[in-house]
Amino acid sequence: MPNGESTEYAKAISSHNPEAIILDLSSDNRFDNTWTYRIPELSAPISSTKISNPGCYASAMQFMLEPIKLIVKGYVHFFGVSGYSGAGSKPSPRNDKQLLKDNILPYSLVKHTHELEVRHNCYEKIFFTPHVSEFFRGILITGNFILSESQSAEKLMDLFDDFYRDHELIDIQKDAPDLQQVRHTSKVIIGGFDLDPELNRLTFCCAIDNLLKGAATQAIQNLNSAFGFEENLGIL
Repeated sequence: MPNGESTEYAKAISSHNPEAIILDLSSDNRFDNTWTYRIPELSAPISSTKISNPGCYASAMQFMLEPIKLIVKGYVHFFGVSGYSGAGSKPSPRNDKQLLKDNILPYSLVKHTHELEVRHNCYEKIFFTPHVSEFFRGILITGNFILSESQSAEKLMDLFDDFYRDHELIDIQKDAPDLQQVRHTSKVIIGGFDLDPELNRLTFCCAIDNLLKGAATQAIQNLNSAFGFEENLGIL
């Protein structure tokens, strides 16, 4: 349901059945510490009955940040492009196919809700500039990071490989991902690691399907965890 409408429904369900498991895909409760905000590959098993599903852009940014946030210094810059399905069904310039034809539109250039979500849940110093284009689904994000110490691209790839080794939905590759690799899949693909050694600057990319791994897939994973099932049941 649209942002701003889930809280009252959740209260009504909980008042009728306090043990009911509620999963909220909207942004309404992502900053409420009485709810469990959960990205499956980055979180412990669920013990709560109130689960807040993460946002699509916010998920991709945290998949990029989590393995390296202890060796990053200062602000991180993310540039993202998504398909217009992320703009919802209410008519707006961001899902106007005529306006988007052969075009790309920036929007919410400061304090996008997913920027605030990442600051609240993962890493405080980020800037995020989102854009929407004429394709329907998929997200591609490029991140720029300043590292606190010198690294090689190979060492960083190994770090990501080790971090996500036990997570079947996350692939690490040498080349930058493209959207055709992830559309209609539950995969996260991270790659394109490149370094400027003079500045200790790292740049790489992440691609996901915003409707699956950015939303529905994580909802299934979180509900599986809440009910004690294997997390990827019904996905793989």
